[in-house]
Amino acid sequence: MRFIIFLMLCIFLLSCSYSPSSIHISSVHIIANEWDLKLNTISAVSGDITFELINKGKIVHEVVIIKTDLSTDGLIMDGKYTVDEDASGEIIGEIGDTKPGKSNIETFTMVPGRYLLVCNEAGHYKAGMVAALEVK
Repeated sequence: MRFIIFLMLCIFLLSCSYSPSSIHISSVHIIANEWDLKLNTISAVSGDITFELINKGKIVHEVVIIKTDLSTDGLIMDGKYTVDEDASGEIIGEIGDTKPGKSNIETFTMVPGRYLLVCNEAGHYKAGMVAALEVK
């Protein structure tokens, strides 16, 4: 009887086996410098995506994540120096002010689509601090 219970337990455990292909972990590393953002990837898998902003510049940078079909140079401006985030698309989140030599990490749940990552400190977007990310 113990053998039958043991055998049934083994069969049950094997049927619940771990499958690494069923787990998707996505992370995006963003290097901020004057005056660009460099991503370690141009695409990510939908779901929870962890973003790490590494500031290798000499001044404070941030990253706002916007789901949009606009081009990297087509975001709508709020005056002369900053992007109008609400008018440019759906705001997913922000990796806040990051001092030179420091990093910040945030995780956001993202659905398939096209996203722009932009530093929206005054003048930074117009200087070229924007990058595209495709989430599949």
